[in-house]
Amino acid sequence: HLENGKSILLLAEWGDLFGHVDFLNELTTPCGIEIQKDRVTDHEEHVTQKVELAGVELGEESIPHFVRVQNFADHPITKGISELIYFSGCSLRVSEGATALASTSASSFGDIDLDSVLDEGEIQGELPIAAVSEMNGRLVVVGDSNIAANGYIEQGDNLLFVQQAIEWLSFNI
Repeated sequence: HLENGKSILLLAEWGDLFGHVDFLNELTTPCGIEIQKDRVTDHEEHVTQKVELAGVELGEESIPHFVRVQNFADHPITKGISELIYFSGCSLRVSEGATALASTSASSFGDIDLDSVLDEGEIQGELPIAAVSEMNGRLVVVGDSNIAANGYIEQGDNLLFVQQAIEWLSFNI
């Protein structure tokens, strides 16, 4: 498909519950993008939600795997984007032939065992969560399918990001 000048939008997901990551990486790795088997977690740059009981606000609950993403490459897809809300997605490894579009903060990490604790062997730092590759065709990979899902697409600049990704994949921008 890509070799014939067509485009693909690939929305991945955290973990590897159904063994999908290796299968998807057969497509993406030759393009310079490798989907990781982790869940991005950030104890500093994340979403909080109000906790209520019988209409009484009890406080706020931190959700460290609902990450605020504010680091963007200069690209037509990221034009006008200031923040994405990333709901339980995985990270990407980006190499030659690809460009990281969006990365997490330095305080984030790829949580492999899903305990929300940075453990030995888990990578901490600015983790790519969206990337593009342009060869004969165009490929956009995002490590979270919720970025385009009802209830999540209107968070942050998620809608604008998805719209501009589709426009870029359509060769309109």
